[in-house]
Amino acid sequence: MAEADVPKINDDQVTIPESAQSILSRLYGLKQGEAEDAGAFAGRLKDAILQAVQLGRVRREDVDTMLCEAFEGGLRRETKAVTSYLFASRKVFSELVVDVKRKEKDLIDKGGTVASVRHQK
Repeated sequence: MAEADVPKINDDQVTIPESAQSILSRLYGLKQGEAEDAGAFAGRLKDAILQAVQLGRVRREDVDTMLCEAFEGGLRRETKAVTSYLFASRKVFSELVVDVKRKEKDLIDKGGTVASVRHQK
């Protein structure tokens, strides 16, 4: 077969599987945005880990623990300061998210924000 007969492959036709290390680094590197509520941040985490599961890089039985760890690690400092006790007692991600969202709502309903309540302590 002559070199001219070999089809050329463009870079956009090649997909290199993402490594487990890369996926986990991205997951644990996600941070809650300044204007982002905890529920939206939790959704971004869930999307990232579901991609890792679909690629076979994360086992389904590890998902909840990993989400809880990434959620706690990525929350804004102010949010974490008023919700850190929740992480010791909640091991189910969906329940943890509900509790953190409820705490954020309570703070806002009282006329404060997560940042302002932290400074009142």
